[in-house]
Amino acid sequence: MQKILQQFFIYIFLSVLISCSDSVPLLDTVYFNTIIDKESKTERMVVFVELKSNIENIDTLTIKHVASKKEWKIENPKIIYDKKKKKYYCGSSNLVPEKGKSFPGGEYTLLYKDRAGREVETEFFYVQNK
Repeated sequence: MQKILQQFFIYIFLSVLISCSDSVPLLDTVYFNTIIDKESKTERMVVFVELKSNIENIDTLTIKHVASKKEWKIENPKIIYDKKKKKYYCGSSNLVPEKGKSFPGGEYTLLYKDRAGREVETEFFYVQNK
C-alpha cells in the first residue's frame, strides 16, 4: 500500500511539474499617452501593453526613460480584457513625473517580469507635446 501511495505522489508531482508553463511571456503593442489631471493640474502617463501569453503570471512592469534612466515600477499592474477584440492588456494609468516636471520625450523601455522571474522587454517612443 505504501509503495502505491509513493507512486501516486510521484505521478502527481511529475504531472504538476510537466504542466507548469515554462514559456517566455509574449508581448505585443504598447499603448501610451499623457494626460493632464484638470483638478490637480498634474501630468500622468497611461501605459498599457497587449499580452499574448502568461496573463495570470504577471508580477511587475517597469517603465524606464532610456536617456535619463528614470524608472516607474508598477507592482500590481491592472489587467484589462477587451471583449470585442478578445485581447488582454496590462499596465497603469497612474504614472507621474518628478514633482514640477513633465515626462521627457524620447525612447522608453517596458520591462515585463512574471512570477517565475522571466523578463521580456519592449520599447516605445514618446514625443512631448509642447
